[in-house]
Amino acid sequence: MAAFGVTLSLTEKTPQQIIAYLEKMQQLQVSSVFSSLQIPGDDPGTLQDTLAQVGPLFRRQGLEFVVDVSPRTFRNFTLEQLRSWGVTSLRIDNGMEPQEIAEISHDFRIVLNASTLNDPFLDALQQHGFHGELEAWHNYYPRRNTGLDVRFFEARNNWLKAHGVRSAAFFAGNSELRGTVFEGLPTLDTRPWPCEVSSSCSRASKLARSWWAFKMSSASDGCSATSATAATGAASTTR
Repeated sequence: MAAFGVTLSLTEKTPQQIIAYLEKMQQLQVSSVFSSLQIPGDDPGTLQDTLAQVGPLFRRQGLEFVVDVSPRTFRNFTLEQLRSWGVTSLRIDNGMEPQEIAEISHDFRIVLNASTLNDPFLDALQQHGFHGELEAWHNYYPRRNTGLDVRFFEARNNWLKAHGVRSAAFFAGNSELRGTVFEGLPTLDTRPWPCEVSSSCSRASKLARSWWAFKMSSASDGCSATSATAATGAASTTR
């Protein structure tokens, strides 16, 4: 079944504002929250203070909390710290070897790049004892005409489905869009978003401060492949 979530910046709002926002989003059936711990210029100390205050909400409400990480992230934070802040999943785009990812998979759900994941990498993960269910998310991009080609997007989703990997994409919210372009951070360039996943998602998109992640199931229930592609249409990414 399809699900949806919201992404947020951990540095643009106070912890109290973030908590109030997430409580509102949960009323609209948001099940996942995505943020980044590898944005250049973000102060590690500020991030630690914010996560220490916001983290209990993720654990108390049972929200999936996915953070974007790279080797640089682990120079500032330990895996134990991430776990204590309610992080449940790590989105790893590049910079880490299959053996490292397989080791981490015993403690966190792993999310990889849906546009670049391939058979050799999947095989290497299994050879190193990968544990748990793997997900793959497409990237997001702020500028028009930089998003994924729809045919490429559909082909990649079909490949992921055939390999039993859950996939996800992003579509833009329409409130408090992030700079410097202020057009959201979607996966495809189709604008406006042409199909409603649900009435709750439609309502939530009107309140979204930045971007939305729409998670498509690897099974055939929920939205069909065609409608799922349309649902993520207001998105843009590079590979």
